[in-house]
Amino acid sequence: MYSSRTLLTLPTEVLTQIFAYLPLVDLLSVQLTCHKTRNIVANTAYLQYILRTQVNGVDDFLPPGFPCSERLKLLRRHEKSWNSLRYSIFTNFATSIGHHHDPDCYTLRDGYLIYEDVSGTELRYGYVDLCSTTRNQEPHWVHIIVEDIRLPLPAKVVFAVDHDLVVAISKQGDDLIRLKLAFFQFTTGIPHPLSSTHTVQLPSIAAVDFSDVGTEMLGDYILTSMRCRGGLASFYLISWKTGTVTLLREVSEMWTPLWGGAPKLTVIDSGLIALIKDSANCLEICKLDLASPDPRLQTVCFLDLPPLTSDTCGVVTMAIKEWVPTARHHARSQSSRGRLVPFYSRQFGTIGLLFNYRTYLNLLGEPFRCTMVINIPAIHYAVRSNVRNVLWMDWGPSGTHVLETTQLNPAGPFWIANTSPLVSTTEHTSSSPSEPLVFSSTEVFGEHWVGSKVETRLPYRNVMANHLDLHHFSRVMADREWIIGIETMRQLRKAKVLIEAVHATQ
Repeated sequence: MYSSRTLLTLPTEVLTQIFAYLPLVDLLSVQLTCHKTRNIVANTAYLQYILRTQVNGVDDFLPPGFPCSERLKLLRRHEKSWNSLRYSIFTNFATSIGHHHDPDCYTLRDGYLIYEDVSGTELRYGYVDLCSTTRNQEPHWVHIIVEDIRLPLPAKVVFAVDHDLVVAISKQGDDLIRLKLAFFQFTTGIPHPLSSTHTVQLPSIAAVDFSDVGTEMLGDYILTSMRCRGGLASFYLISWKTGTVTLLREVSEMWTPLWGGAPKLTVIDSGLIALIKDSANCLEICKLDLASPDPRLQTVCFLDLPPLTSDTCGVVTMAIKEWVPTARHHARSQSSRGRLVPFYSRQFGTIGLLFNYRTYLNLLGEPFRCTMVINIPAIHYAVRSNVRNVLWMDWGPSGTHVLETTQLNPAGPFWIANTSPLVSTTEHTSSSPSEPLVFSSTEVFGEHWVGSKVETRLPYRNVMANHLDLHHFSRVMADREWIIGIETMRQLRKAKVLIEAVHATQ
């Protein structure tokens, strides 16, 4: 017998459970279907909580039995805090630890201020846990000497504090270069207890060809790029727990007058990787299935970058991103430090790419430099379109914001631009943001682009954090909660490092 029952005739409790399984895009679309579905989503705390955690791109670190209505209340307070941007001076102090007077030797990860020292015959590093430090007091430094690392010194040190992990990459050999990765426990400096091998060696390459090595964390894996001067890059997936090494792909790059070297990789999320080839003037978006027994980089689509004139070449010199934890049990490490952050980013909202442009007639002059902030949902939307080659006009103007600056640091959902102002390039759901979103187009002019300009329309807002002024610091670092300014002071042949920590109130 024909039944006239439809989805909307189901009880509200059942519809709520069905809607809870929907992805963000579909949940937003459901609200536009009719008055009933809109009211269900708007008036159900559970659905509002799911919706707002996805919109904000955060994980919930609250205890399992915490009421949903209280979770939603704390989440709204979290949004309000970032919209009002309440920063305050937490502590400032001077330190003269050994030879650590170079501001570039410091790293900020998840509230840990870390220094590294590879100037002697041993790997030394130290850290301060700002999250366990008392306001207006000088924090306590923990100094580590890694006994198992001797000459040759590491070529690179990676701090993955959410895994309690340090990756030391050593370069060995004269005629042939061999890269060895060693895995240590961050808090103690001993070989990492979860690593079965403690060291991994990559295939050898000729010393004259080796250029540099890059790494990115992907949970229990390390995505490693071994780049050569001849334009060849080899990308490896390394398990720091089991020691398995998988060659994902080898890619070669054509020579350009403004030589940017071999191709580069940058992680968009755990499943999408952007492959950057400067000569192609596009982003090659690839999928990486970590669960596959034979993982490979599989090209999904190509995203064109702003069209260049025939006498121009461009180079992506750097990709900048907010630090995001990749450990599954990161919440436990937070609570063990005597503090619980209710919500934390689980994914990148935006990625910044630094560009150098130069024309063939001006190869010896200073290149034109700018930064492009890319909205990650715009990349996902382009991937879902199933178009192989996506033109710049079909994704770029609405999904990016070009800034005529190279001074950008991510600070949660904001970017620190030109050291002092903070620029937001993500839409906030708060009903009363401190400054309205700007939807008008922004133009950056340059003779190297077709049409002599690039016009972008990604919504943003210019805000100031309590008139925060960081211009006097030579180095500024930030993560989701902290902004650190570092300045070297030299007096009577002695050098000290002045450090100022600014904290965001949540």
